[in-house]
Amino acid sequence: MFYRVLLPALAGFNLLLGLAVLSGLGLNQWTDAADVAAGAACCAIAGGLLAAGLIRNHLKRSMLYQIAIWRQLSDTLVKWIEESRMPEETVAILHRSLSQVMADGRADSSSKASS
Repeated sequence: MFYRVLLPALAGFNLLLGLAVLSGLGLNQWTDAADVAAGAACCAIAGGLLAAGLIRNHLKRSMLYQIAIWRQLSDTLVKWIEESRMPEETVAILHRSLSQVMADGRADSSSKASS
């Protein structure tokens, strides 16, 4: 909820505040430089928040792609092991451990997605 609703709203508010401060400048006195600095800081913070959101989305897509590739790799590995002459007990242990890792990954990703 924070990344989907609150962060964009606060970034937009910060950008509007920065633009409001910068648009009302006359620069008649040297103290007006503080207004310029405040407006520029608001715009820089809003830009930083936008960049953080974009990077987060990119990293999330990259992580999901990597998980899909690793799942394909693990499926291929399990099929190869099943076709080899390994004891059934060893293959069953491998299946359980891979299933546990995948279940833990799904639980972690769903808990992170809800926050």
